[in-house]
Amino acid sequence: MRQIIIFLSLFLFSILFACSSEPTAHEKQIEQAKNNYEHTLQVQTFHAENGWGYDIYIDEKKFVHQTQIPAKQGNNGFSSEAKAHKTALLVCEKIMMNIMPPTVTMEELDSLGVLN
Repeated sequence: MRQIIIFLSLFLFSILFACSSEPTAHEKQIEQAKNNYEHTLQVQTFHAENGWGYDIYIDEKKFVHQTQIPAKQGNNGFSSEAKAHKTALLVCEKIMMNIMPPTVTMEELDSLGVLN
């Protein structure tokens, strides 16, 4: 009985260990950029006439004022505050990685699930 318990414990441990995934190279790059970034970034979402938008501040100075969905034709804002916030966080990652201007593509928006 004891051998079965030890075997099951080892089996479950190996499954859990195998399921824990290592961060991708991109995730490691983002984490390193966050650790090395020397400025304070702040995101504020807001509701406008055409939906939700966001502002990004660098060291308390407004750097981005986004009233509409970037990369998408038209002037519609995001359908929810959460979608605006999720996109703003992507833009913050780009800023921390020194990608200037921190443009967003339709493919990125689609992968975030913020377009519908």
